Amino acid sequence: MDDKKAEYQHIQQTVSPVVEVTKPHKTMAANSIPKLPYALINAFIIIFTVSDRNRLLLLNHFLYHRFAQDVSGNVSIDTTSNPCGNESDEDPLESDSHRVQSMTSSMIMNFELVVSLLGILGSIFLGTFSTCLGRKAQLLIPISGYTMRALSILAVAFWNLDLSWLYVGCIAEGLMGGVPGVYLGVYLYVSDITPRNRKRTLGLALLEGIRGIMGSGINIASGQMIQRTTFF
Repeated sequence: MDDKKAEYQHIQQTVSPVVEVTKPHKTMAANSIPKLPYALINAFIIIFTVSDRNRLLLLNHFLYHRFAQDVSGNVSIDTTSNPCGNESDEDPLESDSHRVQSMTSSMIMNFELVVSLLGILGSIFLGTFSTCLGRKAQLLIPISGYTMRALSILAVAFWNLDLSWLYVGCIAEGLMGGVPGVYLGVYLYVSDITPRNRKRTLGLALLEGIRGIMGSGINIASGQMIQRTTFF
């Protein structure tokens, strides 16, 4: 009996130092943010933000171009002439410019309403079944809807189709979660790969900061590019 007790104490003394050495290492690894996955998701956010802001600006410019063709037969409307002038002194070109701007704004508002209202349903679905779908599907579903809308814009512009076909892309994007669904998937993924401490808050804050900086920068850059090249 004494031999077994001595053998047990010898084994315990041999194993315990190993546990004491490896335990802090595991704790440090669990409390760190994985560099490669976090860098990849930040790169994705940069690319997606640039794409989304450019799409909106180009869509506005394309719609203005199409409505200008319908109203005046050309795109030589000057949107900067006498912005504060008296309406009674408006010339035909300025009146057409106001009409084209109003038509463009109305259609953009209709598009955003369709995407936003349907996007609520899509986001609720994605949020409810996020655990069952998995993080990959959580990102792929809204990205697929986003791509379908981009392809619908490309088809309408390339084949000069009726503008009502753009609603097909809006419906597809909204039902699949839209842009909010993409960001929902990104934030859920970041929360999964970060530890439950201040580093998770820091990781999400950095992600949101990158998104805001890229969005502001691309708005300025795209506006300058459109002004200098006119695109059409």
